Amino acid sequence: MQIESLRASSALEVLKFTDFDQFRHVTRQVKAESIPLRMASFSAAVASVRLPGCEVHLQRTFPRIVDALLEGGALVIFPMEEVAPVKINGVDVDFPALAFGRGAAGYRATEWQARTYALIVFEQPVAERGWPEFDNALRVFHLQPAALAGLQARIRTIFDVASSFADQFAMPLVREDLEESLLEQLDHAFGVSAPLALPYGPLFKHQRIVETIDAQLQVNPSVPLYSNDLARQCGVSVRTLHNVTMKYRGLSLHQYLRMRRLWMVRQRLLSGDPFMQVKRCALAFGFWHLGEFSSAYAALFGEVPSRTLARGRERALSA
Repeated sequence: MQIESLRASSALEVLKFTDFDQFRHVTRQVKAESIPLRMASFSAAVASVRLPGCEVHLQRTFPRIVDALLEGGALVIFPMEEVAPVKINGVDVDFPALAFGRGAAGYRATEWQARTYALIVFEQPVAERGWPEFDNALRVFHLQPAALAGLQARIRTIFDVASSFADQFAMPLVREDLEESLLEQLDHAFGVSAPLALPYGPLFKHQRIVETIDAQLQVNPSVPLYSNDLARQCGVSVRTLHNVTMKYRGLSLHQYLRMRRLWMVRQRLLSGDPFMQVKRCALAFGFWHLGEFSSAYAALFGEVPSRTLARGRERALSA
């Protein structure tokens, strides 16, 4: 299903983004931060509807690293198209699959390609339907192709009705019927699914390593981070540190640290600070060679740092 083909209505919200700086996550109960892996030809879109007990979203994403936290209730995510593997919490997840989170559940993902997902966000944990029982976690389930096709068909029906028949969609009985049909298909999908076996002990340890790396970047953004020092702080070998970074972020440790610093520079340049200077900002985040910094920045974001700074100030003045 192409989000661009949907018509916004009183029942359906459709948002399209061609500028990452305007992009925002719209799913309630889920806090998320995305870092684009490529900024050239950026494009994303979200379509959203409300059913009695849940929100249903179609989201076309972009190549990115995303950190997300479900703050309660439950979350179901599955692809609306055949997709290449995506890393979720350090594990390569192959098509077809479904992710199910309940309670306070954090997850990290790396998506190398643009893709379209369905996201179903429930206000409550969804008990007593026979779905897998666990608390405060997100887990991945392999699906039979027919089960995934059934879920995709239900999602297409919901958005077709909301787009083309908004008056009927506004009727409570219609929304209740659409939700019940979706829940029944989820019942079936979980009934024929198989949980992805994960080594949860090492998984939690590896997640803490990633959290330590990110925390050190936040606390000391101008101080060089060396693999020996980071490994010592994490209580692991340098080899393990590199392997975990590659596993969770899809990048080498050096690549990830540089990309994260560049992203922090960009956020500061966009702040609209009238006294900000590109050189001062670069130095504040550990970039000592300004020529290399400018080249790396332009390669990642598609514009020179001074242009980002100017846009930040323009937005601050127009706000």
